[in-house]
Amino acid sequence: MPRQILQNFPIVIRRLRSADYEAWWPRLHRLDLAAFGPSAELDIGLWEYAFTNYRVLVALKGNVVVGALVATPPSVLRGRSWCWSLGTHPKYQGQGIGKALLRRWFSQRWPNPLRGWALQVVSENHQALGLYKKAGFIRRRFFRDYFGDGVDGFCCYKESPSAIPIAQKNYVTKRSPRRKISRKK
Repeated sequence: MPRQILQNFPIVIRRLRSADYEAWWPRLHRLDLAAFGPSAELDIGLWEYAFTNYRVLVALKGNVVVGALVATPPSVLRGRSWCWSLGTHPKYQGQGIGKALLRRWFSQRWPNPLRGWALQVVSENHQALGLYKKAGFIRRRFFRDYFGDGVDGFCCYKESPSAIPIAQKNYVTKRSPRRKISRKK
């Protein structure tokens, strides 16, 4: 479908289930190749695992897959949902598709308590870093050669506004002994 015709379609975000795997993984595979290139190609087993265990959200314009987000459920220990993959087809970048996918991810209901969201991003991907900053993410860690081939990356976190803080240990600091003040008369 020509791009000019697709401009008239609104962005629709749809959550895919494990039953959708057979019909949707080839389309997501093509999107992955367009968004990340052949070096980031995921094998069929990882897509099957994602459909079974993670949340798979797709962005559609008409019937064309223009973006996708795959996220883990919040871990029991840390309470964060990790974005495993977020990609927008290069032809459709800058149209709010990544923003719409992030908003839908933030609104997901989870069986475990949610403390926040986390993701990893290549340090040279300034467009994505700008999007994540606007969405409220904070860069917390820098990893040299994180993605291999000399490519560095960041881990970014966003806390949930309704997060229940994890109990902190009450640390008691020892007070220095009181000094006796001698008063001269």
